[in-house]
Amino acid sequence: MRIYIGRMAQMVSEVYDALRSVNVPEDKARKAAEAMALPEMGKSYDARFDKIEARFDKVDARFDEIDRDFDRLEADVVVLKTDVTLMKWMLGFALAMIAAVLGRLLFIH
Repeated sequence: MRIYIGRMAQMVSEVYDALRSVNVPEDKARKAAEAMALPEMGKSYDARFDKIEARFDKVDARFDEIDRDFDRLEADVVVLKTDVTLMKWMLGFALAMIAAVLGRLLFIH
């Protein structure tokens, strides 16, 4: 990275070049690049980026928690499907037994 030194501040050449490439006047581009290079500005931007990164970390953690919740729900649904299948068989067997008892009582003496 090329760094220019001027007027008590370092100028980040990439910022200057980028601003000049979009036709920002030279004096404004220089001042903006110098301001970006000031240590107190760098700390300010670092703090902002740290806050943004912390928020993304919180969002990632929340998505991980949601993924775990969905995994638990999926496991519960599998158990419920198994239980429903068993209940269907039990109900079918009970109805068959009731039909057999009623048939015996009503039609066969």
